Order: sequence, then C-alpha cells, then structure tokens
Amino acid sequence: LEISWTILNQGTGTASADYSWRWYDHLYLSNDGTTLNTFITSVNAPTALAPGETYTLTQTITVPTNLGTGAKYFVVVADYGNGVAES
Repeated sequence: LEISWTILNQGTGTASADYSWRWYDHLYLSNDGTTLNTFITSVNAPTALAPGETYTLTQTITVPTNLGTGAKYFVVVADYGNGVAES
C-alpha cells in the first residue's frame, strides 16, 4: 500500500535541517484515529521547514494482517521524540 502525508510548520521559527538527523515522522495504525495502536514505520525528515512551509513524504508499506476487525486509521506523528526545538 502506498501512503503519503504532508507536514506543515505552523510555528514562527524554522525547523532547522541541523535537527534532521533526529527528526522523524512515525506512522501508526489506530483503532480510533487517536490512539497509536500499531507502529508501521519511521521516516527521517527530508529538509528544513521555514514557517508556513510543508514537505510531503510517500512510503510503500505492508499493512499487518493481525489487526482484527473494524475500521483502522493512519496517524502520523511529526517530530516523534521532540528532536526539534519549538517556537
């Protein structure tokens, strides 16, 4: 399955490329759209982001088969682990 997501810098400062080595987006599957139930992948941030700028990532993933029944949602956590200083 191919999935894409876009990250927006809503802050007033640049999310620096100096932090990109520790700035990761984590992708999860969720049963309710909020809870992070099943970790799928971690992707390193590709670039610095000035205020108002975005980047889009696309990944090909394999969805686990042991998820049970019911709706599932993809949830992306930008800067998982808070590697980038907030402004």
